[in-house]
Amino acid sequence: MRRWERNETGMEFIRQTIKHTDNISFKGLRIINLPFDGPLEKEAYITFSVNNSGYLNVKYGENNKEIETNIRLQ
Repeated sequence: MRRWERNETGMEFIRQTIKHTDNISFKGLRIINLPFDGPLEKEAYITFSVNNSGYLNVKYGENNKEIETNIRLQ
């Protein structure tokens, strides 16, 4: 399910909820681990985006710190 939401700063975004079903397998997906500088002490928002070259960008925290993923999406 996807729906538009607005955060406390007024930025609009699409929230996607995936309902788990045992009968569905997600072929072609893989689990990745991303390196943070250390443990996150509190809840953090994470933003996923794809740049013009097709690489996955990940930003997190209050300062939008960026993580290099070196993952290119097809």
